[in-house]
Amino acid sequence: MEPTLYCANQGYVVRSNGIGEWVDPLLMSRRCPKNRHLFLNWLRANRYRFPFCPRVVKYLKNSIELDFIGITGAIRVLFHPRSGIDITVWWQGIGWDSLIDFDVAERKSEAGYYCALCKPEYLLYYPTREELWVAHGLELFLNWCNMELVNANWLELFDYDGVTSAILHTEKPEDDRHWESVRRFTDNLIPLGKTEPEMRSLEIQKFMIPVRNKQPERI
Repeated sequence: MEPTLYCANQGYVVRSNGIGEWVDPLLMSRRCPKNRHLFLNWLRANRYRFPFCPRVVKYLKNSIELDFIGITGAIRVLFHPRSGIDITVWWQGIGWDSLIDFDVAERKSEAGYYCALCKPEYLLYYPTREELWVAHGLELFLNWCNMELVNANWLELFDYDGVTSAILHTEKPEDDRHWESVRRFTDNLIPLGKTEPEMRSLEIQKFMIPVRNKQPERI
């Protein structure tokens, strides 16, 4: 059974003036060099495989920013033509955390294209740049959407004395044990900086955001 679609076969772009319009990603990609072109064409061809339709929000100097129709606008996707895909959380003007990234360090040898981040025993060579990026980055991004994002109902944000983090949940957690590692990390990190331990507020803030929206949300 194919996943439910939340958009047509074109891409939905929100312009800088806040007005959205449907445009053809293939036409957009003609203005984008190399891997941008590859990413937008792949996205158009595989849009039906996503549980929530990705849409381009804006073009930045070194990346493309996307979100998902039907998903909270706090979850953003950044495609970097030189390094891969980063799933980030932005809420109320603050970058809270990176949920996951799919890095591709493209290199070329006589054997073909490969990712320089892989250990030698796991190296795979591809005959083209396109095959490397699709197998090593884009398909992994798609799998995460179909395995993790589709099962998430809550996005929890955690702020401990200015150190922020984010995590997806299927059900609301009953306690805060899953944040213990963040607290330990912060307690060890702060004394190394300029803030003296006795001056810390030790304030904890938590926010629970529904992942799914009836209407696309802009934050």
